[in-house]
Amino acid sequence: MSAEAEGARLLAEVEEEGLDEFLSDLRHLLYPHKPKLGIPPLDRLLEVFCAPAQRLAAPHCSSPHPEDDVDGHGQDEDPATHSNFLNSQASRWKPVIIELTSSLPASGKTNLLYWITALAVLPSDNGGQGTAVVWFDNDGRFSAARLREVVLGTVSSSTANEGSIGGEDGRESLVLDALTHVHVFRPQSSRQLIETLYSLPSYLLDATAHPSISRRLGLLVLDSASAFYWQDRYDSETARFQHPDQPRDKPSRTAEVITKLRDLQKEFDCAIAYSTSSAFTTMTKPALLSTSDPAAPQESWSASAWTRFASLTLNLSRVVVPHFPSHMSLNECLRDQEKRQGTVAMVKFLAEVDRHGSETWTAGVKEEWNKMEAGSSFRFGFGTAVPVESVRM
Repeated sequence: MSAEAEGARLLAEVEEEGLDEFLSDLRHLLYPHKPKLGIPPLDRLLEVFCAPAQRLAAPHCSSPHPEDDVDGHGQDEDPATHSNFLNSQASRWKPVIIELTSSLPASGKTNLLYWITALAVLPSDNGGQGTAVVWFDNDGRFSAARLREVVLGTVSSSTANEGSIGGEDGRESLVLDALTHVHVFRPQSSRQLIETLYSLPSYLLDATAHPSISRRLGLLVLDSASAFYWQDRYDSETARFQHPDQPRDKPSRTAEVITKLRDLQKEFDCAIAYSTSSAFTTMTKPALLSTSDPAAPQESWSASAWTRFASLTLNLSRVVVPHFPSHMSLNECLRDQEKRQGTVAMVKFLAEVDRHGSETWTAGVKEEWNKMEAGSSFRFGFGTAVPVESVRM
């Protein structure tokens, strides 16, 4: 083989990457961290579904003993062993991508997104992450007032056992400061959403555009990701009717959005959370309601692109307060009225792991799942504070 051919072969083996990718790999190598959003039952689920493959499938690789290194520079170490050690240590946790879906409206999806957002923007001293959040209000229903209530409740809950943080004025100042790091965009179409996603890095890195330049991006929220489903479908069918000869292999707008979200997550190392409606995330979801075992895999079930994109999908539903029993007298109902009103006021929702498609889970995920299946769901509610209650199923 000539020197030129040998050089070409060696050059082809060289992998190129940007400085940002190298530094990101180095940070994950030196400072590996578990995914954490601040909600204990949700964090436990992320530890299962976002765990590195080697953590689930292989024993942990122990560090080399100092005495095995003769000259302190590792020259006596087998290169293959050293490479395997580095590869094992460099195995990352999977990115945090959470889908919140439900078959009915008013099931708590946006409320849970508010809670995750509150924990993302609050300082670490108050139980938060101290990061910035970008919220895409695709449904046009974002409520700053409601988010403020959730942030205030989270602060009150986290400081209940830690004393005052400066009284009511100090608490209000803390909440308002946290809210300045929530950046809300309201695209009117999937095309506008895609354009905003492409311009997002320039916006986030512009020190004159916002006060969050000193914070890293911790969370991207889409509420909801399926908001433009019918609009995109109409545009697609219209284009197909008007131009029947055009090729149909063009990526859908949903695929474009997901691709850009993946790029942004890789660039900023942030979590992604979004809501969907189950009417748009499955092909034959209603048929599953009649099965005897809802946890069993279904051949007729087909996941949407959003469900396939997610690391973890949670099905949300409202916890129904039972009606008065028919045998109760009027006096008994009146006597129990105040207690029941308090129960109704504390609206609770149930979040359960979507087990459809579980046949695609890795052996490691299934093993960890069997160990903690009792904690595969949790309840949450909102009152004067933001409590969370784990439940066993």
